[in-house]
Order: sequence, then C-alpha cells, then structure tokens
Amino acid sequence: AKSKAHGAEPAAVVSVCEICQGPLDDARLKCGLCSSCRLLHGNPFRPGIRLMAKGLLTPHGCNMAPFDCSPFITFTTGCLHPGVAVEVRCLRFDAPEWRYEIRHSWPESGISVFVDGQRRLLLRPGENESLAIREEEAKVPLDISPYLMRPPMFINAPATVVDCKATVKRGERWICGVVLVRTMPLPQLLRELTTNVPPIHSNPAEALAQDKSRVMKWCAGNIESMRGDDEMAAFTPPVIRLTDPISLTRITRAARGVDCDHIQTFDLESFITAAKGAPAKRYWCCPVCDCPLPFHRLRLDTFCNSILQVVFKAEPRATEVTISGKDGTWRVSDTELPTEDERSRSRSRTPKKGSERKRTIDVLRRQEEKHERLVEKEKKKEAEERKAKLKEKLAALKLATTKVGWMPAGAACSVCSKEVEDKGGLFCGRKRENGELVGCHTAYCWKCFRKAKPAELGKVRTTKTEFEGLEADGADPWWMHEKCMTPEDRVDYYGEDGEPEEQVDPHASFAWE
Repeated sequence: AKSKAHGAEPAAVVSVCEICQGPLDDARLKCGLCSSCRLLHGNPFRPGIRLMAKGLLTPHGCNMAPFDCSPFITFTTGCLHPGVAVEVRCLRFDAPEWRYEIRHSWPESGISVFVDGQRRLLLRPGENESLAIREEEAKVPLDISPYLMRPPMFINAPATVVDCKATVKRGERWICGVVLVRTMPLPQLLRELTTNVPPIHSNPAEALAQDKSRVMKWCAGNIESMRGDDEMAAFTPPVIRLTDPISLTRITRAARGVDCDHIQTFDLESFITAAKGAPAKRYWCCPVCDCPLPFHRLRLDTFCNSILQVVFKAEPRATEVTISGKDGTWRVSDTELPTEDERSRSRSRTPKKGSERKRTIDVLRRQEEKHERLVEKEKKKEAEERKAKLKEKLAALKLATTKVGWMPAGAACSVCSKEVEDKGGLFCGRKRENGELVGCHTAYCWKCFRKAKPAELGKVRTTKTEFEGLEADGADPWWMHEKCMTPEDRVDYYGEDGEPEEQVDPHASFAWE
C-alpha cells in the first residue's frame, strides 16, 4: 500500500500559500504555508482567528507592532470575550525539519517574553532545573489573556506591546507572533474538525470519478510482471484494508492526503485524535506513508467511502477488498474470523436431531398465546376509552342542564376563570314551572359575586346563607341579574309586589331628630 505509481510526474513547486494565496516566504517548506498562516493555522486544536502582530526574533527584540485588543474585550467586565484567548507563538522560520514547520517551539537557547514592559516568561537552559526548558514547556505557547484584563468600562486603553528577546544560535531564524485563538471543549472541536474536511471536489459525482480514476492509475502503474496472455493473471491485485492503521478498528470515514500516492486510507476521526498527542517528529504525518500531512491537506476519499457503505451491509465481517485496475470494480478478499464466543453461540443454536418438530410446536404455541394477550389487551383498552368518553359526556350534560342555582364542583367562574368546589358559587338563571330555562347562565364564585358592582348585577342580591336556607326549606334556590328578570320572575323572586322589602336601619334617626 505504500508503493508509489511508476512514472508519476514530480510535484510542481508551489509559490503561493495554500490557505491565503499570498506569496510564500520559503517555497522549500513542505507545509505550503506562509509564515502568517503557519502561526495562525499550525495548530488546528487552537484555531487562530486573527494574527495581531508578528516579527523576527533577535537579541534586541521582535519589533512587533503594538496592537489594540479592545474589540475583543467586554466593556462592562474588562475581560476577553468568552471562547477566545490570546497566545504568543514561536516558530523556526527556516525550519530545517518537518517538526519545526507548523508546530510551536521555543528556541533551545532560551527566550524572554515581555507584555507591556513586564516579563511574563523566562526560559533559559542549564542553569537551574526549575528554569530548564522541558519538552512540555517548549511546545506550549504563552497564554497572555490574563495580562490583557483591564478595569470595567475603561475608556481609551493604550495599545498592547508584546516583545520577545532571545540569543539564537548562528544560522537559525525564529519568528514570533501574537495570535487571537478560539477555545472550545475537545469533543466539540473534534466534531468540527471532522466535518470541515472536504472531498477532492465539491461535486460528489466528480469527486467519486476523480478518486476512482486515481485508483485505476495507481493499479496500472503497479503491474508486477507478465505471466501469460491473460491480463488479469499478470496483474498484482491491489488491496485496500478496511481497518484503520492507527486504531485497528473499522474505518467509518475514509480519508487520505491530497498529495499521497497510495490507495490505502485511514479513519479520519482516529487520525485527528492521534494528532492531538503525537510527538514532534510524527506531528500531522500520514499513518500510511509517513509523509507530512497537515490538516489543510486532508481530503475525504469518496471512492473508498462508497465501498464502505456497500460492503458492510453485504459482508459485515469484511476486512479488505481487492480493486480491479481496468474499471475500478472491487470484491471482498478477506473477512474476519469469528471469535470463540460467536462460534459457541452458533453451535448452541444448531438444532439437535428430532428436536426441530418439538421446537416448531413450542414456537407456534408461544405465538398464539402472545396473540391472545394482545387481543385481550386491545379489548380492555377500548372498553376503558368508551367508559372515559361516556363519563365526559355525562359530566358535560350535567353541567349544561344545571346552569341554574348552585355551581357544581369543577365549574369555572366567568369572572376569574377559577374552578370552584361544590356550591362554590351561583349561576344567573332559573327553571320555570313549565320547564323553561331562562337567564344568561353567567357563573359567579361567591368572592367575585360579593365584589361585583351594582351596575353589573343590578339591585338583586343574595348570599350563600340565603341559598342554604332556601335549600333547607325544600325550595330550589335561584338568582338572576336584574336585567335578565321579567316581571314574572320578579314576582316569583320577591313575592306579590315584585319589589324587595325595605330594610330598616336600626341605627337610623327619625325625621324630627
């Protein structure tokens, strides 16, 4: 899988950055990025948003221009916006090895970093164990976010000045930069990185055609020898393993490098996860051919993904497929052996002699019993539903026919819309001797009835005590608005005069007093 196609043309030297399309500082670098993009996008796990300042590292300083971080600071708190941070990153500008091209590292000779004139980092080798440059410290940028905080609602803040000083070895060139980065939890970042990897072409059909053509060219360039007139017999079948070379598990989303010559793919999520903790020499390298493979050169392999979608449905235990070089067809060439547990379960499921008939009868009996239980359950459910509907109809009918006198339990007041208990209010209406229902049937709880104004109810008033007294005497208590009453209703309510009796105030005085 690691062999290259014979007769492949050498890759053309690229003179522009693969991300920003600007001029390259050094066309010999394998990453294909300019110095600004190396600082910004070298670490996809801390993606850069903006390059605030940069400069070449010298013993006298970096000559980085002052920058204003006010647009990224919350005015009311004086802190950086949530989800962002500011880092000082350092890279080997000339990068003699791949590990120096996109991976942050401090100079081995030591470095001092100043923020607004205050030293915030001091690394120097050999003098003291606590000050010695350790491998973990050398690959971690300096987070200067705490040093950019300011008082809340601070106006006209001065620009921030970051300077770096170091005595670098002769022939070495280092570059430092201040980068605004985006921070997020690792699971969310992995999901975002996985979804941001594109195929070789935006059109799915064109991407499949290009990937398939590439595989066919690889097959044509890897013919071993002619062993006869039959072309297929003289062809060394190319194989694509369906297990990931990193995690040794099944590939879910096949990916490869845009410049890789092999046809073997790897699992995208496993590759990105492994790159998070990879050592310096293996930082973003292809697990198949060991060539440098930065994140911006990752591509989904549409042809291999189309194979995965089909093969695991037809043959779940498949581990590799063989490709035909003529038309790109494939077939499963190896499968995974069953485990001991699976073999034992398969043996236990094998029917013994003479027991198949008994097992069939038992299965039919269980199916019949299950069907009877389901039918009985459905009948019980239908009976309960009919009972509930009948109960609702009876309650609605009772409420509709008793909208006179007392309010029953569950009835709602027309004023406050609250449900009352039994005899918790009254209706406007009565049932005459001929069975006729009259009144507007407005419901009042006793609280709203007492608070109602005369303009709404009229002069006709009653109380709960009066209702209870009438009920105790064997009469059906009722009440109506004055506007809803007819002269006949007034006579029945007040008596022959049809007028309420005048209430004598015991505390009133006589006219001559």
